[in-house]
Amino acid sequence: MRKKCKTCIYRGYPNGCDFILVTGERRGCPASECTRYVKGRKIRLPDRVIERNGER
Repeated sequence: MRKKCKTCIYRGYPNGCDFILVTGERRGCPASECTRYVKGRKIRLPDRVIERNGER
């Protein structure tokens, strides 16, 4: 995980990227060379998205 990933609004649990879940689009770049970084608080996903992915 890149250092910037820890402060990105798209950061996932435990060490992933939820960009595709939040925006519905692919990131289009590897995590090591991410161009979609936005600093801020993590965007909370609706419970229905989390349940669909088997995390709950």
